[in-house]
Amino acid sequence: MAYCIGWDETKTKRTFSDGTIKEGTFYKNTPWLIEGKVTYSNGTITEGTFDGKTPWLIEGKVTYSDGEVHEGRFSRLTGNLIEGKVILADGEVLEGMFDKCVGGIIEGKKTYPDGHIEIEEGAFDKDTGELIEGKKTTSIGIIQEGIFNKDTGNLIEGKSYFPQLFFYEGRFEDNQLIEGKATYPDGLFEEGTFDKDTPFCLIKGKKTYPDGQIEEGIFDTHRQRLIEGKATYPDGLIEEGTFDEYTEILIEGKVTYSDGTIEFVNDYAEAA
Repeated sequence: MAYCIGWDETKTKRTFSDGTIKEGTFYKNTPWLIEGKVTYSNGTITEGTFDGKTPWLIEGKVTYSDGEVHEGRFSRLTGNLIEGKVILADGEVLEGMFDKCVGGIIEGKKTYPDGHIEIEEGAFDKDTGELIEGKKTTSIGIIQEGIFNKDTGNLIEGKSYFPQLFFYEGRFEDNQLIEGKATYPDGLFEEGTFDKDTPFCLIKGKKTYPDGQIEEGIFDTHRQRLIEGKATYPDGLIEEGTFDEYTEILIEGKVTYSDGTIEFVNDYAEAA
């Protein structure tokens, strides 16, 4: 245990056997600061208001030898930051509420100096440090809002959108929409089940085109064309059945014209 080996005449500065230097106002005739600055032998500096009965800083700033800075309110029990700001050595900034036991951010905002993610806001997992509920903005402008995986940080339920490019809403896996809705700036609207291996590719559900055409059923994962189901056109024509994956032509099924006339199609039978 370190002990005091000297102090100045005003008794506002004390030097300890382990190399620690304390400067400021002390609690009575004790080694504990009430307010001031502590410089440790490893280069760490703490400054601000102290507990007075323990070595813990309760409000102020801690600067570590590697450049990391913690600033704000600290726990009287553990000495960890509980509310304020952390600036990591690489420039990452964490602002908000922190867990008093493990020190991890639990609610607030993360700002990254560079990389794929720029800003994260919301509730964080205290153990992994990953955003679990809130909002994430990437460096290229994609915004994700909702619930995130605590281990990977990937969106699992909510919204993902890029202003002027797309808007996705529903359930996600590895940041890919697997069930929900997709809206595009040209007016195309998709809803249903999406392929988890092919980004934002509708495989079963409904497509509504800007001109009013509606397709419902099963879609080809490569060309995104209706292969089984129903197509309703703006002029009232309805086609139901199996469609050619290359030409989108009905090859087996029923055609209902706007005047109510019904025609059955079976290209398979004709080919035979």
